Amino acid sequence: MITKELENTLSAAVEEAIKRHHEYVTLEHLLFALLTIAAAADLQPVLPRLAAAFTKATGHSVRATYGSSGNFFAQIWLYCGFAIVGTLLGYWIAVVLGRDYRSRSLKAFSELKAARPRRPVR
Repeated sequence: MITKELENTLSAAVEEAIKRHHEYVTLEHLLFALLTIAAAADLQPVLPRLAAAFTKATGHSVRATYGSSGNFFAQIWLYCGFAIVGTLLGYWIAVVLGRDYRSRSLKAFSELKAARPRRPVR
């Protein structure tokens, strides 16, 4: 089931592709469709004029969402926390798996060397 927000985003991506005379909708068109600015509520009178000037200069449309600066700040900090924890967890898992692989390969190498003694060079 497609939500209304996803349907709007996909239709905006199709419009971007049509506007650029492209045959297919690509990731570029989806990114242009998702181009949204989170702005403080104080910017509500000014931002539509800035967005219109940006659209006129670049040809890319901009959507704005307004809200409390504190809410945006809290969302950014929450995202940063999850991103840092996820990165550290991924790094830790990679190190643990890498160590296990290296220890097994070193053990196999040493057992192979012990089974075949070195021949002296004359």
